[in-house]
Amino acid sequence: ELSALLGKLGPALGDQIELGPLGDEAIGRLIGAQLGDVDAEVPFAPAIARRTHGNPFLAVEYVRSMLEGGLLRPSWGSWLVDEEGLEVLELPDNVVSLVVQRLRHLDESSREVLRAAAAFGTDVERGHLAAVVDHDPQVVLDALADGIRVRVLERLGPSRIFLRQVAHE
Repeated sequence: ELSALLGKLGPALGDQIELGPLGDEAIGRLIGAQLGDVDAEVPFAPAIARRTHGNPFLAVEYVRSMLEGGLLRPSWGSWLVDEEGLEVLELPDNVVSLVVQRLRHLDESSREVLRAAAAFGTDVERGHLAAVVDHDPQVVLDALADGIRVRVLERLGPSRIFLRQVAHE
């Protein structure tokens, strides 16, 4: 479906760069950067690269999930990995499913506010969003905080937010 659309739009899109999956070494450097040292030795990088098919977004999410789940923890200048826990870590193997999984954990009012934010596009003015949803302003603020916590939103300033493209999908 996407290929057909791209074919129709053709030159109107300008240059396209096709990015392939990252290899074990690149995933290792990415994970190292997430852990605060891009040159860190990351012996579990091949396992992450394999599970994520080299997708950098998914690799970062795996590392975050490992940290949140206590499967990865610092120890005297290195990182300890719970190898058994890593084998049973259940995360989707595609970006859209990962975002859907995160959003499922939010309450209905937060999901409703985030759906409205998605209708605005990627750059949302908080005041405009509050004007279109029928919720108390605190509920809107709580929903935006939830969106930031589950990493579908980022702050662009005191009143603007950025909705990650994957959240639209």
